[in-house]
Amino acid sequence: MNKKISDAIQQKVRQRALELCEYCHASEKWQYVLFTVDHVIPLSKNGQDTIDNLALACFHCNRKKSKNTTAIDPETGNEVELFNPRKNKWSEHFIWSKDGLKIINRDNTHRKSNNSKTRPKQRQNHQYSCCR
Repeated sequence: MNKKISDAIQQKVRQRALELCEYCHASEKWQYVLFTVDHVIPLSKNGQDTIDNLALACFHCNRKKSKNTTAIDPETGNEVELFNPRKNKWSEHFIWSKDGLKIINRDNTHRKSNNSKTRPKQRQNHQYSCCR
């Protein structure tokens, strides 16, 4: 199933996300290209083309997440679920550093790549909270 997601559905996803990447909260308005509408659960893992399985993702988060839904936590070695914007509330798991350049994990869930990523100084976050 390789059909294009309709423009109307893509617009609904963008509006719901307030034009922010749902994984790292980078703003689409400061980017050179539109963000991608991502399948939270990939089609290859029986995800659907429904709005409940779609999220707005910046290029970096979309590329880093790829078809993954889990990752190995570098601190524990355990397999953990990636941040899921349809099930998890971003502000319950992450906060911005005071200088606005890093995403800080508030708990030990969805931790994987947030510990090692920093934002470029123009406040474009490529923290990949999607890949925790």
